[in-house]
Amino acid sequence: EEINNLHSLAKEFSEFARLPQANVEKIDLNFHLKEILVPYIDSHNITLALTEKNPDIMADKNQFKQVIVNIIQNAIHASKSEDEIEIVTEFDDPETIAIRIRDHGLGISKENLNHIFEPYFTNKEKGTGLGLAIVKRIVEQHDGKIEVESHIDQGTTFSLYFKEVSS
Repeated sequence: EEINNLHSLAKEFSEFARLPQANVEKIDLNFHLKEILVPYIDSHNITLALTEKNPDIMADKNQFKQVIVNIIQNAIHASKSEDEIEIVTEFDDPETIAIRIRDHGLGISKENLNHIFEPYFTNKEKGTGLGLAIVKRIVEQHDGKIEVESHIDQGTTFSLYFKEVSS
């Protein structure tokens, strides 16, 4: 197990140091989100509320998946098994699609909230502190924006914003 932990740590360090060149293509956001969430839907209390219009965004599928999986795994880690995790896609304006991932878990203190995107900052016993730093870097490299709102014992919402691409 310790060797696996070291391997995982080394992999995250190298990913953070040099993210691979993004292979950006137009993706159907709602379809891709559902595809990413298949392994999590049955085993966790995850609900989806996706916009009826199927928005397309420009993204590297693998990097986009890494962003969503990291945030979902953090939400699962912060929540009790019966707690609902909500994933919503909606338009914030006619050109910007928002993905909101909301848990009803422990929440993040205001003090820690200021540091969660810093490399090597973690509260997890086995965490590297690179997950959210990588997430932020990927989102920004896709000309997106990430915001987080959290309240202790009420939960956390990550909001990701991307430009919609016309069909």
